[in-house]
Amino acid sequence: MTVGAASAFRLEPLAAAQVDDLVVVEKESFPSPWTRRQILSELDKDYARFESAVHSETGNAVGYCGYWKVESEAQLANLAVHPAWRRRGVGRRLLESAMADARRRGCDRMTLEVRAGAVAALSLYRSLGFRPTGERPRYYEGREAAVLMETRL
Repeated sequence: MTVGAASAFRLEPLAAAQVDDLVVVEKESFPSPWTRRQILSELDKDYARFESAVHSETGNAVGYCGYWKVESEAQLANLAVHPAWRRRGVGRRLLESAMADARRRGCDRMTLEVRAGAVAALSLYRSLGFRPTGERPRYYEGREAAVLMETRL
């Protein structure tokens, strides 16, 4: 997936037609990626809100983000951006959009868990007001800790 300097993207609701692109994003992003079935299942959950970042020229999905609304809390379910699109504002825009949507839907806070070693993700979350609230030792693959984070919306 090549990216030109002037490449742009748009955000749109996650659609089944984008799932194959997002399976690639998952495999490039995580040691234990979500499967096609797992991504598709989010489309059927009334409490799930997912959005994708779509390349304006090719129509390929280059990233996605989603959360689950539980009462007045939004739990960030996933945020992934293809490596070729990182450090271009895609993840930030996706997360800002999810946070704004959750606020409109009556959520007063958003929570998440992130790999302790995911330095770029931790930096993004902190820059958007998330603060650590705890840790789950050996949460990922029985080896890596999960950092629990939260922000007020």
